[in-house]
Amino acid sequence: MINFYGIGYDNASRDDYKILRFYNGEFEDEMGNMESHNPEVDIYEFKSSSWRTLDASSLDWFVVYQCKGVSVKGNMYWIAERNHSSHNFIQCFNFSIETFKPICSIPINYGVFDVVALSSYKGDKLSLLYQHEDKVDMEVWITKKVNANVVSWTKLFIFTRPDHSKFLTHEELAHPVYFIDNNNRIVICCDELVEDGHQVSVMDSKSKLR
Repeated sequence: MINFYGIGYDNASRDDYKILRFYNGEFEDEMGNMESHNPEVDIYEFKSSSWRTLDASSLDWFVVYQCKGVSVKGNMYWIAERNHSSHNFIQCFNFSIETFKPICSIPINYGVFDVVALSSYKGDKLSLLYQHEDKVDMEVWITKKVNANVVSWTKLFIFTRPDHSKFLTHEELAHPVYFIDNNNRIVICCDELVEDGHQVSVMDSKSKLR
């Protein structure tokens, strides 16, 4: 049983922080096998110092194991997949109304050993990093503002130089984290194995590795 956690706040009161804990009930393990249990959703309020149980009946999806969640403007976002389906999308948990909501599909198709990671971009957008298991190229995508009625993706840039780091996903699933600064430089950190041995890389949008 794998619990997922997120932290956020009620937009009506920025000091009303909450912790989300949930278990989807069905998930895909590292070998692609499915396991099923009863889903659970709980939320902790700092103001009341107490846990509450929420309705888990809508959890007909699971979080993609190799991708960490990200917090943007008080809400949490994950890459998710429908039960018994291969459709991947961005799932949001809104801490103000305490509900899950799918907001958009993701712009790529990927396999179990590909690397995907979410991050925030300029405070109000989502960003997605993607590397195919057999390639060194890295794609970076961004959304429009995530509170817009329609959320779409745009490819920000792609790194194509052959000396880029490659995550060794056949050895151990990589879970990189990254951020993009105002000059479109990207800093990537990965605790797992990386082909060149470096766990931190800094690259700019002209594909220069530092």
